[in-house]
Amino acid sequence: MTRVIAISNRKGGTGKTTTAVNLSSAFAIFYRSKVLLVDVDSQANATISLGIIPNSPDRSVFGVLNGRTKVRDAIVGTEVPNLYLLPSYVNLSKVEPVLFFKKDGEYLLEKFLEEVINEFEFVIIDCPPNIGMMGLSALIAANEVIIPMPGPGKNITIEYTPYIGVLSNGTLQLVVSSNYEVNLQMANDVLPTSIPNNIEGFQKTNSGVTLTLAPGNYVINFIITAQTTQQAINQRSATMIRKPTSSYVLLYYTVLIIAVVVLAIIALMIIRGRR
Repeated sequence: MTRVIAISNRKGGTGKTTTAVNLSSAFAIFYRSKVLLVDVDSQANATISLGIIPNSPDRSVFGVLNGRTKVRDAIVGTEVPNLYLLPSYVNLSKVEPVLFFKKDGEYLLEKFLEEVINEFEFVIIDCPPNIGMMGLSALIAANEVIIPMPGPGKNITIEYTPYIGVLSNGTLQLVVSSNYEVNLQMANDVLPTSIPNNIEGFQKTNSGVTLTLAPGNYVINFIITAQTTQQAINQRSATMIRKPTSSYVLLYYTVLIIAVVVLAIIALMIIRGRR
């Protein structure tokens, strides 16, 4: 089974691209595995790091998600043996509204990657520094997520392997590996189903639960209640209703202007008729 790993963190400057490029290269060189690096960040730093200029809208993630290019045609080779790249594009952010208003738009990346996924042992996805539609698409396409979290004098990595796309209760697993103490905060609707025995602290607050973990390795299973998921669905639906597309707005104003012009012509004809 192909391992699809997203490198994600909502904060910029945490080493996502560095991790993605070096991890992909290590798998390709030292394990001699066939690896696909997918760059879904509009900054295109992973693409540039591998010597590819991100100026082709067709041979990129942008062209694939817009249906202009087959994913197989957009993938390019690199100077690293066994490492292939699905490049980003400098205007990739323009595809976000398309995915938002398209039904199941967040599943498009996963759908297109399925066409080639069996040809690779590893697929590494370099995510943008946010959880917009591109970031969400990457998380859905992945079966593993690595969240780089550097800090001053610290070396902390959280690896998160989720069950994504669940609309009711679903079990998730959080793997924490740290050389330093970690405070893990969980909201009220995040319910741990297994907690390590050697945690340093467990505190209930109004906003949820805070776990204090000593340096070491931990595996915590938890679920997110259906209420939380339903709230997210309702919020997205409400947002979609409140935000009409630009084409609808243009059509509305066009019809309004035409109506005003027709009424003005009719009024002039009536005035002339009376004279």
